[in-house]
Amino acid sequence: RLVVGDSSGQPDSWSGRFFGLAIYGRQLNANEVLVHYSTWSRTGRPTVGADEDPLALYLFNEHNGAVIHDQTGRGIDLQIPEKYQVLDKIVLEPFWSEFSMSRSYWSAALKNIIGFVPLGFCFYAWRSMSLSPKRAALATIVLGTTVSLTIEILQALLPMRQSGMSDIITNTLGTSIGVASYRILLPLLARCSRWFSFSIPPEKSRTPAL
Repeated sequence: RLVVGDSSGQPDSWSGRFFGLAIYGRQLNANEVLVHYSTWSRTGRPTVGADEDPLALYLFNEHNGAVIHDQTGRGIDLQIPEKYQVLDKIVLEPFWSEFSMSRSYWSAALKNIIGFVPLGFCFYAWRSMSLSPKRAALATIVLGTTVSLTIEILQALLPMRQSGMSDIITNTLGTSIGVASYRILLPLLARCSRWFSFSIPPEKSRTPAL
């Protein structure tokens, strides 16, 4: 099975256009590749030598229909599906497979962290009113991980969304930062509140004149 245009496991899309596809039974050398590129660019199809018989050749010149025909006549045609789908969708892809030093990867990771900070901050503030600090923190982090896990499992059902462990890690980290932020800010807010109450003199009562 050959998938052209995308990954069969995740929607790893790319920008560009398919001008043609040729499959050979052996590895081509540099000169052969150069000749194919030059002739394909000028004439719309590669000039194939006698010993370079391709196994399949697709020129993508139909411009209509749902079938891309093999120009070698072997009848191994490509089918364009009516609806976009990922054939072998990966559920909870390991983070080491997702990891990349690209700007898009780190941008997405930062957004996932920031997006779960409010959840950790607010839920911990609520639970800390009835639980000890440690139990409230644990309950909040478990909630953040559970919510993230649920989202990733549901995303496996959507063809244009990826399902991976990286998001769970970054979302849990964001929840933990939210908890830590509340625990750091609470004493500061309490001090500010006391200072503010002491700095404002009490309003003197006025006896209405008779």
